[in-house]
Parts: sequence; structure tokens; C-alpha cells
Amino acid sequence: MQGAATSYMTGTEIGGSAKGNDIINASVKGISGDCQTSILVAENRVRNTITGNQYFSGIMLGALNGTSNVTKNKVYDIKNTHTDASLDGINIRSIDDVNVYNNMVPLDPNTYSVCGIMAGGGGSSDLLPTNKFSIYNNTVFIKYTTTGGLGSVNEALTTWNEGCDFECINNILITDVAGATNHALLYFGMPFSYSNASNHNLFYAGTPGPNNLLGYTWGGAARTQTLAQLRADLVSRGSLTCENKSRKEANTPFMNTTQGTMDVHLLNSKTLAASAGKVLAAITDDIDGHSRNNPPAMGADEASGCPITIAGSTNGDVDGCYPTLATAFDALNVNTSPNRKEHNDYHLGQCS
Repeated sequence: MQGAATSYMTGTEIGGSAKGNDIINASVKGISGDCQTSILVAENRVRNTITGNQYFSGIMLGALNGTSNVTKNKVYDIKNTHTDASLDGINIRSIDDVNVYNNMVPLDPNTYSVCGIMAGGGGSSDLLPTNKFSIYNNTVFIKYTTTGGLGSVNEALTTWNEGCDFECINNILITDVAGATNHALLYFGMPFSYSNASNHNLFYAGTPGPNNLLGYTWGGAARTQTLAQLRADLVSRGSLTCENKSRKEANTPFMNTTQGTMDVHLLNSKTLAASAGKVLAAITDDIDGHSRNNPPAMGADEASGCPITIAGSTNGDVDGCYPTLATAFDALNVNTSPNRKEHNDYHLGQCS
């Protein structure tokens, strides 16, 4: 994925943080920022976008300093009309610590190549062994009709730059694009700092095969089709020593996986991801503000069923299933939000 190479678009500069914004019809990036310190990007939606640009990032952050948090954001309903398009849901380049948690990235873009979450350093030597990317309780689901065949490469999670510690816990990472190339986890070769604490993730890349891989290294030195192969490769690189018996290799049922109307809240409390996560002291609730169970669900949503349904609304993109009346009303009211930004990008500033 080359989305990070695109120059920043001008838009609304809001300083060091972005919270509670509804970004629609962005052109190159929904929310972007460069050279920011200890920022918070939270509770934003980047959605309803049709772009003709070759590269698009829902959230793009570069050269971050201090400890930054990217949480409870949702990037969805992004379409691209470019014939060789590349789409990143969340793309972060940092030179310090970053916490990425409770984000939802369901992507069905009718595009060429897609990456759900990309995380790494700003350059080959930017990150130190003391730096840490904490990637917790995110849900990535990529499914669409490709126009690029096997040349269409889709990655649920891409981690790159050998210098720091990547800790991945309680994530749902699924890419299942028929006829394309799918990688649940794309990672650097040796050395690679995939933390020993990484565990309780659900990986799926379609039916295992040479083009549907749970793990793939830059350059293709490792191409792992099964969970056992992925773990063996990570252990061989000295980056994974614990048992990780809870990491799961399977699909999981969501509310709706139909292209154009995706809803990746968990279908109910009996799904594979429910009660399959690890308790994390820093993660006390989910993307909707619901308390985490003990043990919690994997992914951004705590499995709690779906008692509230919206159907036939004036704004059809809010139709769907909601876990509480409050979240249903939030969805209905989003079009009257003062933070709604149409035909605009939110920009956090950039290097001088």
C-alpha cells in the first residue's frame, strides 16, 4: 500500500486532536496530521466517500511524537473509481508510542488494493526498541468484488519497521476477497519485533491457499497459510515465544457483511470472538461505550446482541442493527451534528 505517499490535502486545521467528527466525501484523506505531539484521534467517522484519487486514507497520521491515541473511530463506505486505486483505512507513521484500539474498519470499496490498518515508523531508523505500537481490540473486515484479480492485494494489518515493539491483542483481522490476494498479517522480515505478549487475535484470509495467507513477510520470504505455520515463522524470528493458544484462525459472524451495508458489530454473544479476548486494564469499554465483559470479546465491539433496528430512514446509510437505543439515536442524529464535514478533510497540521 502506497497511500502514505500522497501529499496532504488542505482542510480544516484543528491543532493536535480530532474528536467526534463526521467526515464525508473526503478526497484523499479523511483525517490527517503530521509532526503532532501526543494527539487524540477519537470517535470520528470517515464515510460516504466516492473518490477518483489513486490513493486514499481514512485516517493518516505521520511523524507523531509523544504518546498518541487513535480510538473508537470508524472508517467505512469508501468507494474509489480509479482503475489502480489503493485504500488504507487507518495509516500511522510514528517516531514514538501509539495506542490504536477499539476502531472499526469495514471496507468494501470496489477498488484495487486495500489495507485495513497500517502501522510503522516514519523511516528505517525512526523507532527504537523502547517504542511501542499497542494495537488492541480493533475490527478489520475487508470484502468486495475485485477488478484486479490476484494483482489486487488486500491486507487486514500491516506492521512495518523493525525498530520497535508491536503488541497485537484482541484484534479481529479478516480479509476475504474472492479471486484476489489476501494477507491477514503483513510484516517485516528479520529482525521483527512482534511482541511476546501478542495474543488472542482472530486471523482469517479466506480458504487457506497460496494466495490466501495468514502471514506474509515483505519480499515474500515467508508465506504462511495456517495458524501453525504463522506461529512457527514468528518463533523462528525470535519474536514470539509464548504459546498463544488463544489466537484463532477462522471467520466470525457479524451483523451484516453485505457489500454496501456492512455492520461489523458482533452478531451475538455466541460468536467465535465473544468472550475469547484477554482482559486489558486500559480497555474498559468498546467502540459504543459498553463495558467490557470478563473475559472480553475480540474486536471493537463487545458482544451484547442487537435489540434495536433502524430501517427505512431518510438517510439510508444509518439503517441497520444497534446494540442500544442511544447508539441508534446517535446514528439518526449524525446528519445534524455540528461536527459534520462535507466535501472536506480534517487536517491536524503538518511539519513546517
